[in-house]
Amino acid sequence: VQDGRESVALLINARNPAEICFGMNATSFIRLVSLGIGQLIAASPGGRNEIIVTDMDHDANIATWLALQPQGATVRWWRMRDDGNLHVDDLVPLLSERTRLVACTVTAHAIGSIVDVAAVGKIAHAAGAEIFLDCVHYGPHGLMDVQAWDCDYLVCSGYKNFAPHMGFLW
Repeated sequence: VQDGRESVALLINARNPAEICFGMNATSFIRLVSLGIGQLIAASPGGRNEIIVTDMDHDANIATWLALQPQGATVRWWRMRDDGNLHVDDLVPLLSERTRLVACTVTAHAIGSIVDVAAVGKIAHAAGAEIFLDCVHYGPHGLMDVQAWDCDYLVCSGYKNFAPHMGFLW
């Protein structure tokens, strides 16, 4: 397991292999993180309860966050433009002091659009929000770099990257 953590840390440019968790798949990790964030939202009514999701994402990175609405989460939608891309300029007005998290993909699974997640992380953090990246469809095609992207969470499926049928969370 330690060798696996070291390999994945190298793959995604993590600072420390101990930052890597292995599990069933990326979807189960999205759910796990969402449950923790849901508890934070429920424990602080009137606090940072907004979660931004995109219409570019796989359902696993949408439905999981929508499921937090009964705990008090408000979901805001960052929508693609007609060119099939998410534009960071469209995210800016969605962010506020109530934004807890921006959840987005790195690459659209259906159309292949790539999101400028480094810019997303910069503006999300400037608003005091965290960024959650679904890297499942980007992983096999590009270099993942959690430090350059300055994300707070990243999930990926090993089997999309020629590894066993499992997922990892950073």
